Amino acid sequence: MTNKNCLEALDLSLQDIYSNNAPFGGKVLIMGGIFCQVLPVVRKGTKAQMISACIVQSHLWDHTKVLRLHQNMRSLHDQEFAKFLIRIGDGVEPTKADDMVRLHSQIAIPWDSEHFIQVFIQHLFPNLELHGWHAPYMVQIAILTPTNDDVQKLNDMIIDQFPGEEHILKM
Repeated sequence: MTNKNCLEALDLSLQDIYSNNAPFGGKVLIMGGIFCQVLPVVRKGTKAQMISACIVQSHLWDHTKVLRLHQNMRSLHDQEFAKFLIRIGDGVEPTKADDMVRLHSQIAIPWDSEHFIQVFIQHLFPNLELHGWHAPYMVQIAILTPTNDDVQKLNDMIIDQFPGEEHILKM
């Protein structure tokens, strides 16, 4: 999620560009996202600092009209998972220490070994070597992981399965 300071800087820039003191220089700004899902990144910040950096903490939030979507398209065929996500978002799902939510064993994948992750990737992307360049095939699956290091490892492992030689293009 965007840090509120970025949003407030955009607001001031648009006010200056359009010589208009209304929020965002009088322009309509459309934002999307699930505000209870991802906190903004604050380097070495505490939980309180991350919450304070949320756009809902900005003075601009008072000028925001919130439209809510009620159908989670990713969980359309898994109503139990959809209800689980809503319970988390509403803050009613039981938590462990530090507000950590316990994932059910059927949706959590332990990062036990590289071999296990390869099996997981094969399960999610069967025949990846045949469909890796087919955008509709690739965008149907999302893997969520808590750290950028894990994202990089997964990306590297998946990209290594693409056929052909790697080419690095320099700009």
